Amino acid sequence: MSAFHALRERRRGGATFVAESELAVQRLLESDWSVDSLLSTPARAQRLCASPAFLARSPRPEVFVGPRALLSQVVGYDFHRGCAATGPRPQRSAAPPLVGALVIAVGLSDPANLGALLRNARAFGAAGVLIDPQGADPLEPRAIRAAMGATFALPWWTPASLLEGIEALRARRYHLIAATLGPRAWSLPDLRPPVPFALLVGNEGAGLDPSLVDLCALEVTIPMAPGADSLNVAAASAVLLYGLLGAT
Repeated sequence: MSAFHALRERRRGGATFVAESELAVQRLLESDWSVDSLLSTPARAQRLCASPAFLARSPRPEVFVGPRALLSQVVGYDFHRGCAATGPRPQRSAAPPLVGALVIAVGLSDPANLGALLRNARAFGAAGVLIDPQGADPLEPRAIRAAMGATFALPWWTPASLLEGIEALRARRYHLIAATLGPRAWSLPDLRPPVPFALLVGNEGAGLDPSLVDLCALEVTIPMAPGADSLNVAAASAVLLYGLLGAT
């Protein structure tokens, strides 16, 4: 049970990750990721432990069950979601052999935005996501919650450096498309993207560094009402992916 102690003090890069909420845990159990243990209130434990995904696991995760008040003492805060699971952090530094459109998350600082981006990529049919190692941790609990299970269903990787990952995609003849507000950006409805492409979305405040934009074959922007200058990166990624993948 020690893996669940003081969850909010958990630091990036630890040997294990923790998924919170019944939905995230259920989708973790349904994936091919390893699961070591579950922490749950009785009602949620009954549902999860009776699920085909749990029963099919070998070995099955260790299960710790207790009332919400006791579990709150263990994790160090009000455990109102009533369920969490832990597993070993996988090594995901190399790009898997993917075919199809990709997203490159550049320097996203908010774990919830990164999780939402993973969810969007999964929803709109992207093949995978390259995650900047200098940005938020995709296995931070807030990122996992925001991803609604996409963390465990969608291929993603964090290369040793962002540029190394981008160059690897260029070597595989991926066309890079930068999401910008720049003057040479195509309006999203007018762009038919080359195939295969990788869409770069930038940091919540700074956007994309000009040096990265220079590496891109194209720029794309979302047309908005006068006076509106930008969207939250999670919302923007959803609009862009819907527009670009619907056009391919």
